Amino acid sequence: LDEPTCSPKDIESGVLSWWKDRQAIYPH
Repeated sequence: LDEPTCSPKDIESGVLSWWKDRQAIYPH
């Protein structure tokens, strides 16, 4: 199944939002 890949910017923003959620749950 060939699907258009997400742009690096989309991936970066997704990781960033995940990281923020993680930091909120596990503050350092």
